[in-house]
Amino acid sequence: MSRSEYLVSEFDLVGQLVDIIIKPDNRVKYLKLATDRREYWIKVSKQVGYNLSQRLKLGCKIQIQGEYKQSWKNGKVKYKAQAVTLVDRREQENSIQSQSAVANLNQFKEQVTSSSKPMAKVLVCKKSTCWDRGGKAVCELLEEGIRDRGLTDQVQIKTTGCLKQCKKGPNLVMMPDKTCYSKVQPKQVPLLIDKHLVGVESNQLQ
Repeated sequence: MSRSEYLVSEFDLVGQLVDIIIKPDNRVKYLKLATDRREYWIKVSKQVGYNLSQRLKLGCKIQIQGEYKQSWKNGKVKYKAQAVTLVDRREQENSIQSQSAVANLNQFKEQVTSSSKPMAKVLVCKKSTCWDRGGKAVCELLEEGIRDRGLTDQVQIKTTGCLKQCKKGPNLVMMPDKTCYSKVQPKQVPLLIDKHLVGVESNQLQ
């Protein structure tokens, strides 16, 4: 029968491999592909069929490209594969690349955010009056609390001169919001750290 008796065209199908026929020489001869529409038996060209069985497993998702011939006389269609691609592997590689790109973008955003955010500071009055009224103990508790919360690289404790409130010592200022506290008691130090440096509100400071 001459070639003119067939309608010849190309096909490109993606689906699940549900069956496979392998010749004794380990060459794949036929693949059965299930798509959303129907199932297809597709003959595999010799150059593609060798070593293909080692790459394919039943249930895997594949893309098959090739040529089909449809008889003008009886309408029967014969499919012949010229290329077989594992879609699962390709999608996995694309997914890994996409996840890596997202992770890099998030890391970049974090770096930009952290670099643009001013470093927090706690100013503690070290004038003798404040220091003797408990300023030294407050400063030591601040250092301990910041260290315990893992904020040593984000918060700086700085002793300073008179804050003009020596009679109300100990005095400290939380930066950068410039909130001033006087007569600070040791039990208030963890609450101040949580409120200004960690972001945990507490009505015990009121």
